[in-house]
Amino acid sequence: MSPMSIDFTVAEDDVVAFHLDHARGEHGPPSKGQRLTFALVACLLMSVALWSSYGFLALVGGLVIGIGVFLFFPWMNASITEAKVRALHTGGANPTVLGSHRMAFTSDSIDVESSASRHSFNWSTIQSLVETERHLFVYVGPTRALIIPTNGTLHGASVKEIIAEIKNHVAQVRHVRRSGA
Repeated sequence: MSPMSIDFTVAEDDVVAFHLDHARGEHGPPSKGQRLTFALVACLLMSVALWSSYGFLALVGGLVIGIGVFLFFPWMNASITEAKVRALHTGGANPTVLGSHRMAFTSDSIDVESSASRHSFNWSTIQSLVETERHLFVYVGPTRALIIPTNGTLHGASVKEIIAEIKNHVAQVRHVRRSGA
């Protein structure tokens, strides 16, 4: 039996989606409790830092900043992440990541080829799978993943077949399904 292979195209939006999903963390976006704690710490630090100069106004200013952090942190974090990623990949500047890819699943590894590079990942390097509505991210390190868009540029196998193939070689792989991205 010949190894399964797939063809797909990675666009700048796919790379942005990966980084935004990765920034959410393993357990999703920060909870309201975590954001509230962060906001209170910001409020207290601001108040303590400015108390000697501004007194009660420092407390008010710290409170305003704390509320701002609580309300706008998720939006600011996503906006900053997206801007940085787009700056790195503007105009297809990274042909190793962007463009057409062929991925082959062999008995020993996942082999990925693009117009600019060729990589091989032993099955033991697969750490987890993150499946979203439009992507499958195959983590091969704590911050590195193979980005497989599932929105129409994927040819050769379905997402279910890809996941089954990976689980066939890495029985204990962690598989997370998320909405969005």
